[in-house]
Amino acid sequence: DRVDDRWVVSSSSGYRADVSKVRKFLLAIKDAQKREERTSKPEKYAEIGVDDPAGSDAKGALLTVKGVAEPNQLIIGNFASGGGEYTYVRVVGEERSWLANGNLVPERSVSNWLQRDILDVPSNRIARVEITAPDGEKLAISKADEVAPNYEVENVPKGRELSSPSAGNILASALGSLQLEEVLPAADAAPVEDAAFQIRYYTREGLTIDATTWMQDEKHYARFVA
Repeated sequence: DRVDDRWVVSSSSGYRADVSKVRKFLLAIKDAQKREERTSKPEKYAEIGVDDPAGSDAKGALLTVKGVAEPNQLIIGNFASGGGEYTYVRVVGEERSWLANGNLVPERSVSNWLQRDILDVPSNRIARVEITAPDGEKLAISKADEVAPNYEVENVPKGRELSSPSAGNILASALGSLQLEEVLPAADAAPVEDAAFQIRYYTREGLTIDATTWMQDEKHYARFVA
């Protein structure tokens, strides 16, 4: 949906959409033209994916475009490769199906329509990371000299040693090119009591980023406040 001059994914609580993917899809629809007539027999629709999308075994997708003249509903069927890119389509309410130019098959996964980029803070901007486990145990890494190869790990338990001198580096890189898989309103994703980790990242220019992470129903959740 387009809300206040921006694209959002309504089924993901109105989270912002990936504009580049929306634009690419809309341009493909805009440029699509009927190339060849195909079957008008309902019993043949399923073979090319233009049967009623409401059916339990339907393979096609229903595209509804609001704000334009009718007909404004199109059933997008199977992709047909060979000598170019084509897609089987059928206008809702019409018997004839068509072969249209272009790849009009939309992304089926809702998460692939989301603007998945969350943060991109490379490790060379991170000066220090502090982690507090659910039981209160603390761990910290720091690197005073930006050009030093490795972060120093503080509070290593007595009798233990790092697996390698670079063991702490991965903690500093966690915010680089960070992307989401799914998104929920904060009110619907409360941290699990006594099971959440608290992480604080300090950048060299003074920005502080707090993260709360936890696992619930075999999924990893995180909240960020900068």
